[in-house]
Amino acid sequence: MQCQVRRLFNPAQDILAITRDALERARVSLFLQPIVSLPTRRVEYYEAYSRIQDHGGNFIGPQQYLELAERAGLVGAIDNNLLFRCVQLLRRVRRHNRDYGFFCNVSPHTLRDETFFGQFIEFLSENLELADDLIFEFSQIDVETHYNEFADNLDRLAKLGFSFSIDRVERLDINFMEIAKRNFHYVKIDAASLIALASSESGQEQVRYLQEDLIDSRVTMIVEKIETEPQLVELLDYNIRFGQGYLFGEPRESKT
Repeated sequence: MQCQVRRLFNPAQDILAITRDALERARVSLFLQPIVSLPTRRVEYYEAYSRIQDHGGNFIGPQQYLELAERAGLVGAIDNNLLFRCVQLLRRVRRHNRDYGFFCNVSPHTLRDETFFGQFIEFLSENLELADDLIFEFSQIDVETHYNEFADNLDRLAKLGFSFSIDRVERLDINFMEIAKRNFHYVKIDAASLIALASSESGQEQVRYLQEDLIDSRVTMIVEKIETEPQLVELLDYNIRFGQGYLFGEPRESKT
């Protein structure tokens, strides 16, 4: 059954109260969105999201609660809940002889919070066999703005065998070789941004250089927010290997 994420217009304190209550009563749900290989559209990965459920069964998305949760010191608990659910799901998937990777969004606040990060890395140390299939994802702005604040803890995760992804990319002047050295093996680029780049003067040449840089550095590009068939047709002209967006499936609640 499809679950809708409802946009609420509650005051901030109400949303924060709902978030606290959801954590106490285990009403933090796991939503999954498929990431597919192209052009076959075979599911290869899932991106995992947390959604907070209120008393009426409505879901609140991170765009509403995340900043409040960060200020209130709750985001570590939310991230740890998401990690635990992803590990549970990965174990179930493996029991059915399926092979999917899971992208798990993590807040920089969690990586800077030594109490929560200690629990985080202890749990991961007990699940090292899942390292190849669990990818931690951060926004470009968080990586560029806060990297030095959590670099040591990222290094600890990398030494355990876990890899990372950069999403919400707004600028493509990325040193892919350098980020690959830090175990960033994936980058997500908005479909509209890539199409706009390719449509600009000398754009197709820039896209070709981008793909060459990605291949040389062994960083995998995933084009996200693909919403329509015409978008996909245009993107396939650029030999895109992986895609994500409502065209392939919207986020749905996992019952695991």
